[in-house]
Amino acid sequence: VTSYGIDGNSGSKTTTRNYDGKHTITGYVTNAKGTNKCTATIKYDSTPPYTQIERPTNYKGKYCIELPNYTFNYRYQLTILDSTSGLEKTDCVTDTASNVMHPVRTPNGATKQQENFCTDKKTHIDCKLYDMAGNMSKVQCRLDGTSCS
Repeated sequence: VTSYGIDGNSGSKTTTRNYDGKHTITGYVTNAKGTNKCTATIKYDSTPPYTQIERPTNYKGKYCIELPNYTFNYRYQLTILDSTSGLEKTDCVTDTASNVMHPVRTPNGATKQQENFCTDKKTHIDCKLYDMAGNMSKVQCRLDGTSCS
């Protein structure tokens, strides 16, 4: 490679792009017959998924899938987001004795996923959130109306 460019800018033979996003790398090779170029696009993602947490007042219906006609004492809605590489999976563990109801999903690259947790008893939930780049974050909640972080 005799020269190259990243994101439309030419530079020396080494450079660093350490911020999230899509980057295009173009390499140019020159010989006696002319110049040829090769282009590759990469997506860099160093940011793990994050969660927005709400405690809606609707504790029954389609959101509490297993028992849609039952009114639960508590419901949390977790909106899981990853705008760079997309979500790979959500792995949540609950106190099974507390009758926590929630769907299990693998979003396969979606940038947004919602999980609803409905329960009658004070309990906890621990989730690990994974994106397509391999980043992971955790969220822990006490489903008793007091805390979720």
